[in-house]
Amino acid sequence: MVARTLGEFICKHWTGQSKGTFGQTDIKNQQTDFQSVLLHISNPTESPVNQPSSGGDHSCALCGGSWSGGELSEMLRDIRRDLDAAGHLLEKDKPSEAAALLERSRTRRRVGVTLTPTHELCGHTEDTLARAHAAKGDWSRAAGHLERSAAAVAARFGADSVEMARQVAKLAQLHFNAGSREAALSVIPEARRLLSLHCGALCPEVQELQAMEDCLRY
Repeated sequence: MVARTLGEFICKHWTGQSKGTFGQTDIKNQQTDFQSVLLHISNPTESPVNQPSSGGDHSCALCGGSWSGGELSEMLRDIRRDLDAAGHLLEKDKPSEAAALLERSRTRRRVGVTLTPTHELCGHTEDTLARAHAAKGDWSRAAGHLERSAAAVAARFGADSVEMARQVAKLAQLHFNAGSREAALSVIPEARRLLSLHCGALCPEVQELQAMEDCLRY
């Protein structure tokens, strides 16, 4: 029988990773690649943050703004701290507070600078927001955040990775729970393909996806 609520299928892939797809953030040891971290809001197709000058500053070719390496490091530390705090709130069954914290975190970032969609912290943020909204039963909103996390998952783990398989499978379940028939049918085949690649065509997760597809089609 196919679950129409947040049941075993989605829980196996999320609660089994208490920190989500991206794992626990490491504030002390994670290296910072500023060239791949930042993206000017006015041009979402490329990263115009130039290499640091001899003084350690990073400048934007589009707006002329500049940021010190210290400022950027502090911004990334703040994001990691907020992600850890949101994760703890989720563990305490406080999804609304977790989502609100991450939304406030976004508004505190310096105007004109944001993370690239493929950056690990961007993906971690979107994945955590998806978990929070799913825990509240807001399936459509959760699916939107999970879709946005996919670029970071693919960039970090690979488009055919087991992590991507779990992400697409979760997305299919969220669309199914939301009653979004076409959206669910559009991702179920890819979820089946990836899970079959890593777990085999007869694994329970693949069978669950097939049952979902059959339910939607017939």
